[in-house]
Amino acid sequence: EAYNVDHVRDFEVETVGYKRTGRACSRCSTGVCRDFVLDWDSAIREADIDNAHRSIDDAKVVITLGTSLQITPACNMPQRCHRKGGKVCIVNLQKTP
Repeated sequence: EAYNVDHVRDFEVETVGYKRTGRACSRCSTGVCRDFVLDWDSAIREADIDNAHRSIDDAKVVITLGTSLQITPACNMPQRCHRKGGKVCIVNLQKTP
């Protein structure tokens, strides 16, 4: 039976872009695992965007780390929090637009 399960690992995955990791599912041992590392060419899953919106809507503070905030829809999240009365903290080595 097919299902979608996210596994949080305590090690770095060596692939990027929702590619197969070469590991089997730890729940069923037969399912194929894919990385969950977004690259420039891959779209964010709609369920993850919806979850992010719910989290942002409940947030009192959003902290962004190491991003230029140039890629949508993620770049809109801090502003969404701010419009709802939350605070935004941006930590980045380069100037953030």
